Amino acid sequence: MWVKLSTINPKRPQQSGFTIVELLIVIVVIGILAAITIAAFNGVQKKAQQSSAQSAVSQANKKVLAYAAQNSDQYPSSLEAAGITNTDGMQYSYNNDISPRTYGITAVVGSSSYYVSNLVTQPTAGGYAGHAQNGIATIKNLHTNPRATTASGFATQTPTGSTAAVVQGTGPNGDAMFTVITAAAGQLRMQFKSGTLSVQPGETYQISYWLRSSTAVTSANVEVQFSTGWVKFPTSNITANLSRYNALITVPAGVTAINNLQVLTDTSVPSGAKFEITDIMVTAGSTLYTFADGTSTNWAWDGQANNSTSTGIPL
Repeated sequence: MWVKLSTINPKRPQQSGFTIVELLIVIVVIGILAAITIAAFNGVQKKAQQSSAQSAVSQANKKVLAYAAQNSDQYPSSLEAAGITNTDGMQYSYNNDISPRTYGITAVVGSSSYYVSNLVTQPTAGGYAGHAQNGIATIKNLHTNPRATTASGFATQTPTGSTAAVVQGTGPNGDAMFTVITAAAGQLRMQFKSGTLSVQPGETYQISYWLRSSTAVTSANVEVQFSTGWVKFPTSNITANLSRYNALITVPAGVTAINNLQVLTDTSVPSGAKFEITDIMVTAGSTLYTFADGTSTNWAWDGQANNSTSTGIPL
């Protein structure tokens, strides 16, 4: 006798898991914990950098002062001359030719920097004028008389007989401006730098200046004299107001210096036109920086004021 047994399907146990809301909560919590951990790590790292920079500049300062005490108050010509062997991240400037003599030391560790000087005796956050600071590298303005404080390096080539003079206080920052009034109609050649500017062959440089003109002129250029000859680099047409102009130039292979710079127009300018130029920058690379020189904040002259290159952090 056959007995038919019914198939028994026991209920499957109900599976459990996270809901979408629960998963989102977990993700948010993990994100918050990660952010707190990263912030704490960055804070510890920052304090370590600050401590290292303070210690480095303090030790260097002691050796510079010890050197001066033993050498008739003359500051050393370099940190190495003061017996400092590890100068990584250290910058040093001095001037023994003025009274009182000056010096400055900046130590940069990561994005932190501290400095001391003949006036700032304790390690202080920031940097000495002309030094890199807080992870920001310095740039150099190669023009040696950028605010046209004198007529040195400035001249008019054409039109022949045009008058030229330095006029004080008329520039965009209250600076002097080299001013030309044309004696006749003709092509304008207005020199704004004579003398050697050291450059790297094959490299790009940005040349900029502020120019005020009494008349609009089409087809303007910056003309550069290399050892291989004059080369024109186009810039914006000259407008009848005060404007900033710039030209990007490339130094030919094998050339290591710029001998002259001038504004050149391909078209004629009228007789009696007035042109004024000042606040000139010549910087390495393609970036157009805000004008600065040795009188600007966090900048310093590399030699005599208004007669040398200058170095500082971008403004």
